Amino acid sequence: MKNTICVIPARYASSRFPGKPLADICGKPMVWWVYQEAKKLTDVCGVYVATESPLLLRECQKMGLEAILTADTHASGTDRVAEVARSIKADWYLVWMGDEPLIKAQEVAELLSKARTKAGYEAYMLAKTFDNPVDVVNPTTIKLALNKHQELVFMSRSCIPFPKSALHYCYYKNIGAYLMSARALEFFARTEVGDLECIEDIELLRLLENHKKIYVSVLEDCVSMSVDTPKDLQRVVKIIESSMSSNTTESKAQNNHRFSSFGGGVNRYTLTRQNVESRIANLDSKGDLESSLVSRESTSPSGVPDALTPSRVLDSKKLPVCTRSGGNGGLAHIADTQVLLRKTCNKIIRRAA
Repeated sequence: MKNTICVIPARYASSRFPGKPLADICGKPMVWWVYQEAKKLTDVCGVYVATESPLLLRECQKMGLEAILTADTHASGTDRVAEVARSIKADWYLVWMGDEPLIKAQEVAELLSKARTKAGYEAYMLAKTFDNPVDVVNPTTIKLALNKHQELVFMSRSCIPFPKSALHYCYYKNIGAYLMSARALEFFARTEVGDLECIEDIELLRLLENHKKIYVSVLEDCVSMSVDTPKDLQRVVKIIESSMSSNTTESKAQNNHRFSSFGGGVNRYTLTRQNVESRIANLDSKGDLESSLVSRESTSPSGVPDALTPSRVLDSKKLPVCTRSGGNGGLAHIADTQVLLRKTCNKIIRRAA
């Protein structure tokens, strides 16, 4: 959507989990994970962390995250975003809670897409069905009641609706990302807390109590969990570790079967594993393998394209797919390539994986 900014409320002085935004998840603070996903959105003009903590502000700046210091008196994340809206003007404000590190950019992009196609609402939010039955009775998770138009009817920490006459109902939970128009956000900021919001302690009830319509986009396949306690953090860490391990295994499997070529024109070609092994065997039989090796200083993939820098020779003879780029003799690496063959000089260049 045009003229939309994303604000990530991140309260450092959390009553249940002090310092929560900087809690470590696989070597990075939780707020870092949220910010990196938000930066992938192409429909937002900017991403900002909004916090009441000078310490968190400094840490965000060290990590290269844009952050804004707000008052420490705000009762909710939406109130914090409303303060940001007074200094950074936009038509829409995407509120992405800083304790929701499992939400993915493509899921939030779905919310922005619904806002374009489902006009007439001043707020849009994400939801999903509960995966764990225990969470349905957990008061820290917010349950949603929707009508047949996927409009929000009510939000509660209780189990709603109550299954008196039917058991087939799907229970919906809110996901900590929602979109508000500038007008709705301004209304929220100048409107007093109502009875329902006060009882349930759910800020978006302020809109429902004042007849503001909210559209709910229900995601079919989504992993979401708000980090409210250290125990929640442990569950999130396990999920992210599992995801990282799965992605690494899949990537290695794909690389073992990948054949790629780079460059263009008549010099474009791809060398398969067999081609390179054959060339190695020929050089070995002539006894000039070592003289044909050009070693390199850098062991990182970024150092591969320049084939003229001296370095050390490795003993490994693993031969993943190798390739050459363009007609100038430059090189391009593929994943964990350890041996690169340069056609223009017929030299084998080795580097550490």
